[in-house]
Amino acid sequence: ALPIINKLSRFPDVFNHPRKVKFVIDKYSARVGTLILHKWNFQEDLIEVVRSREDWMRDKSPEADLADLILVARLHNYVGTPQMSRCPRINEIPAFKKLPFGDLGPMESLQILEEAKDDIRAILELLPAPATPIKKPSNAL
Repeated sequence: ALPIINKLSRFPDVFNHPRKVKFVIDKYSARVGTLILHKWNFQEDLIEVVRSREDWMRDKSPEADLADLILVARLHNYVGTPQMSRCPRINEIPAFKKLPFGDLGPMESLQILEEAKDDIRAILELLPAPATPIKKPSNAL
């Protein structure tokens, strides 16, 4: 996204409109990222992660690869966000089916988090209070 943002900064009519910037980033970041990683001689598995950024129905091989894992993580990161409305259910994408999650689906994932709530709270109570408030991380993956 950074090279795209840099280029867009030269076009204030687009750059000053966040929705337009987001549209351009979503549309071109996989292509631009792939070109850059090729130029820098990155390994093909890392290039494939960028190339398949939000290709939810990607199904290159029967075996799971790094791109499959990242797709599942990205989609899981979108749960509860506006981006989720334009995404398939996590247990419907080929990448999810290749990974050894068993019957883990969206509802089971939420159940695991709910069951772990008391454990998480107990661990947080053991930690010292931060000097400054911790900001909630963005959902960018």
